[in-house]
Amino acid sequence: MFNTKTAIAITLFIVTTVFSGISSAACTKADGAGKWNVYVNLQGGWIYCPFTVAANGAIAPGSRCTYSTGLTRTVMVGSSLAVAANCTASAKVVLSGGVITTFNHMTFSRDKLQFSGVGSDNFKIKFTYNGIKL
Repeated sequence: MFNTKTAIAITLFIVTTVFSGISSAACTKADGAGKWNVYVNLQGGWIYCPFTVAANGAIAPGSRCTYSTGLTRTVMVGSSLAVAANCTASAKVVLSGGVITTFNHMTFSRDKLQFSGVGSDNFKIKFTYNGIKL
């Protein structure tokens, strides 16, 4: 006989199984690949950077990052993204003008289409950031 308690137990089992699979889906470098709009929040300003990341984690040189002041800097060779299986990541972005930024504590959303975290540069400027995959 099928009763309400059995139906509830089966439903809870199915929901728990489905959602635990979604939340524990591993990440790879390939999850960071693609085109990203990255928004950096500074004290008193912001920076917008469109990045293209290859499947091997290399960030393509040539993109122009625009500061709220109107200044622009170009992404240089040597920029890269490292993605861990637990969907955390870090990045080093080398910009023209001798600026080297480190994106730490980057965490991807469950759908791997957004990330956020904190970072700093070689001039000891600290920032928060988020990115949206296009």
